Amino acid sequence: MIRTYFETKPGNRMPQDQLRLVFVSRCDPTNGWDNEYQGRPIYVCSLSFKDKAFRPCFTFDQHGVVAGSVELAKPGSDCDLVSLDENAKSLVMP
Repeated sequence: MIRTYFETKPGNRMPQDQLRLVFVSRCDPTNGWDNEYQGRPIYVCSLSFKDKAFRPCFTFDQHGVVAGSVELAKPGSDCDLVSLDENAKSLVMP
């Protein structure tokens, strides 16, 4: 599900050959003041890409990711804003 988000998310989309390098080890529910998005719980996930580690947030429904890093990373949240740097062919935190 999360790989599909990076392939189809708003902004720079990740090419197929890079998607296979995205690894999510776990997702845990957030317990902060802003722990829902459109009535759905927000999860912070441990994600790695090549030699980098990130903690982006996602919310899901039965079909997949409803919102992710771009929509959920806000000042003061525990969610990393993660995007693709097309020049470096890498996920980065801008």
